[in-house]
Amino acid sequence: MEVVSRAEPQLGAFCAFYFLEFEKAPTYPDSQSVEFRNRVIHRGKIPKGQEVADYAEKIVTFMIPVS
Repeated sequence: MEVVSRAEPQLGAFCAFYFLEFEKAPTYPDSQSVEFRNRVIHRGKIPKGQEVADYAEKIVTFMIPVS
């Protein structure tokens, strides 16, 4: 049995509902943003203020069309 991260089923459900609502696949922040988040959350990196602001801008830009 393959181990699946808890985030993968949630992401799949989000994609399915997004597609049903908007009839298109959602777009996501770039892979650099995902890696930045993982370094901060899982590896304890303490980001600089500008790094946080840049990341937040990308995430808000992603979230606004969804809400």
